Amino acid sequence: MRKSSLFIFCLLSVIILPLKTAAKTSQNELKGKAVLVFCGYGDGYVHDNIKATAEMFLDLAQKYSFTADTTSDADVFNIDSLQKYDVIVYANASYVDLNPNQRKAFQNFIRSGGAFMGVHAATCSGNKWDWFTSMIGGNFEKHPPLHKFMVKVVDNNHPSVKILPKEFEVNDELYMFNHWNDSVKVLAVSESEEAEGEYPSIWCNEFEGGKVWYTALGHLKEDYSSPFYRRHIVEGLRWLVN
Repeated sequence: MRKSSLFIFCLLSVIILPLKTAAKTSQNELKGKAVLVFCGYGDGYVHDNIKATAEMFLDLAQKYSFTADTTSDADVFNIDSLQKYDVIVYANASYVDLNPNQRKAFQNFIRSGGAFMGVHAATCSGNKWDWFTSMIGGNFEKHPPLHKFMVKVVDNNHPSVKILPKEFEVNDELYMFNHWNDSVKVLAVSESEEAEGEYPSIWCNEFEGGKVWYTALGHLKEDYSSPFYRRHIVEGLRWLVN
């Protein structure tokens, strides 16, 4: 996993296909909501984008009038703590292995109608917990070296991708997954010669009473200052809380 330049959209797409104007983002949809931004990690590769991810959510919270609490302490996964949140975000949290009581609290949160957002390396967690893998939609298996590849929107109606060009280029890690949950709704796919195929990269689901949204994009820490990427995240949050 190598460091490189900014998360970028294909220049041609940006010039010819400017960011689509969806219905105005209503701050009221996020206003007053509470988001837990979990930044923990276990044994495995630790992304250098975690701080930038947390800072992005804090900035968005200020802009859109919701609250965001950031922590890397897994003790937050208890029933009393989680009940005050509307959304749990795995902010590049990876290789996380919760204990039985923490897992029970997480499951209770989702089954009580809570929402979950996974960002990029979030799918690296769950390899020791089948329920989490099913909930998030799949488990990270591998990726080719960081390179430029195309992302194609396959559901123009979902707000988190509706505001993106139909096809755009990114410089990222193209994630491939195993233990795939076929119930997820794929919103965008990634493809490149290096990956030798097409793979889901953005998806959503309704799972055991809760809502789930995931984006595989966002390896580079610079991505999290990109207005395009931030809008993508905001629209994902809006969908989760509605």
